[in-house]
Amino acid sequence: MISFLATTDVWSATCLVPEDRDTISAAVADPLCDIIQLGAATFPESLTFSRSVTLSGAGIDNTVINGLLTVSDASVVQISDMEINGSGAVPNGSVCQSGTIEVLIGGLLRTSNVRVRPGLTGDCDSIFSDGFE
Repeated sequence: MISFLATTDVWSATCLVPEDRDTISAAVADPLCDIIQLGAATFPESLTFSRSVTLSGAGIDNTVINGLLTVSDASVVQISDMEINGSGAVPNGSVCQSGTIEVLIGGLLRTSNVRVRPGLTGDCDSIFSDGFE
């Protein structure tokens, strides 16, 4: 079920994963999916956000993303009610170069009720920021 909200000639949709989109990546790639609601499941995905989006889970013990998150390109990403587990993916071969969540210059991350676990190998922090204002 996709719901649309018209606000000043701009359409916004709430997309449900896995009901409306098979993967979180597919919802992030869809410019209509401004709000992405995740079901109670484990999602083996690493995600890069280059646009603003809200990502909500079904609870910190019910929704798990096994992978890495990157926020970039002046985007504002809000995540809530989930666990981000960096052990699900290790970038750049066998050594973690950044963190489970990486916020690049210009990106902004807002969290609420989020548990972050670092990767298993290398010099992996839980959260890495490339710059602060």
